[in-house]
Amino acid sequence: MPTQTRMQSSWSGILCVCLVLGYSATVAAQEESNPDEETVKLAAADFVEAFENLEWDLFEASWAQDATVFFPFADQPQRVEGRSTIMERFRSAFESLPERMDGPPYLSIQPQDLHVQMLGDSAVVTFHLVGSGPFNRRTIVFVKSGNKWLIAHLHASRVPVSQE
Repeated sequence: MPTQTRMQSSWSGILCVCLVLGYSATVAAQEESNPDEETVKLAAADFVEAFENLEWDLFEASWAQDATVFFPFADQPQRVEGRSTIMERFRSAFESLPERMDGPPYLSIQPQDLHVQMLGDSAVVTFHLVGSGPFNRRTIVFVKSGNKWLIAHLHASRVPVSQE
């Protein structure tokens, strides 16, 4: 084989190896966890823990000022807007549960099948809760505010489970 042909063959082989390595590195980087995603998961876990333990200051600090909520209750079918209005709705539970239950924790919120979708400076966290009765689904939209992830929207829904 002439020297020029061997050199072209060698360069072709080197080019192929470089392309494969470059592709592998790109795939590996995409599979690595996004640091913001981990921070969102921590923000969600902190929110759940504050809720379970009825830690009012930590719970309230989890919400953006302009947050909205759809509660899963028939007495509140409309969207609730603004952190202060949302906190009014939660305050009665935070005040009454410690009188009726031992704790902390006062609640047992166990997110199942937690999924995070990163959307730039926003993230959508979805999960469901275990328990008897209806199937409880939750969607929490977080927004990045400085170095903190705050709840911009919480959607809670209950779906009747068929007894087949």
